[in-house]
Amino acid sequence: MQSPPHSSYSTWGANDDQSSFTSPASATRGSPSIPQSQLDGVEGFNDEFQRLLLQLSDDRILKDEAIYKQLFRIAVDFKTAAQAYGLIIIAEKHLPYERKTLKPVAIGGIGGGDKYLAAGILFKFAMDSRGLYGGDDYAAKVAGHELRGLKEVVKCGLEGLLWPLTAVLDHLGSRLVCVSFLDAINRDGNDTLVAGTMDAGQTMRYPTGDVLRVLSSLCDKLHLRPHRVAFGAGGPDDLAYGPADLEVHLVDHRLMAVDFARLMPHDCTPLPAGSACANPVATRQLRPELVRTGAPLSSDACSGFAAPECVMRARRTVTERSR
Repeated sequence: MQSPPHSSYSTWGANDDQSSFTSPASATRGSPSIPQSQLDGVEGFNDEFQRLLLQLSDDRILKDEAIYKQLFRIAVDFKTAAQAYGLIIIAEKHLPYERKTLKPVAIGGIGGGDKYLAAGILFKFAMDSRGLYGGDDYAAKVAGHELRGLKEVVKCGLEGLLWPLTAVLDHLGSRLVCVSFLDAINRDGNDTLVAGTMDAGQTMRYPTGDVLRVLSSLCDKLHLRPHRVAFGAGGPDDLAYGPADLEVHLVDHRLMAVDFARLMPHDCTPLPAGSACANPVATRQLRPELVRTGAPLSSDACSGFAAPECVMRARRTVTERSR
């Protein structure tokens, strides 16, 4: 018997929330259509979700049960839509383009497989289509790191920092990452970017002002050490807070963070003999519980993002912690 799809998800404060559930209407051609009631009202859920997150810092929210009911409703709508559309996308994964119900879209990024957009959700296959990781199993690990990194940020409870709704759907041997679509970032990314890099270091933005305050607080809570990077036009006092490719965007006067896959430092212990892993910096990470012990660690300690003078000291510290 085929097992039901499994979904892990993070919304405003889910800690290791996982659920298995029965599939909705079959996603194959000729099957009953997905009930419209499952999909109504999700087209604009991202804006509503961000609006409610901003209200959580208001003291009156502590006495307002309605706000939490609204957040729960949005989380359920997102999860339902992600599952419903995700099953179609996975079931039709190997069909030719012209026969797919949902067509792939050309949206940036060199990692992963085909990307799809439906109901305000961006769907991304966790696949090693360009040989960056050493196989699809390792690409699936990177997707898991993305969700875990987001959960760690959510648990910090930082006022002024927002994030997208995110889910990971496992079904029929495929893993699909589902993220609420942020049109302004995908359309004008470099114009909205205020910290981090979107292009592997060709352009690097260093945090200042309120952005610096928020990211500094994030690193303090996660026990991460700020560091200089090996590229960009920054001065001696310009530092990356967290991994260099953790992006923070300013959209409608709100700070939005994306790309959490490398939040935790890389596990520097040697790879097992015969390992096919081609990118251990992206796939092998220390657990957050270990990172919180001892001296703060740099997210980029063992990667090519850290400045040379930071690498040896940070690598030695992380290696000792990894043992």
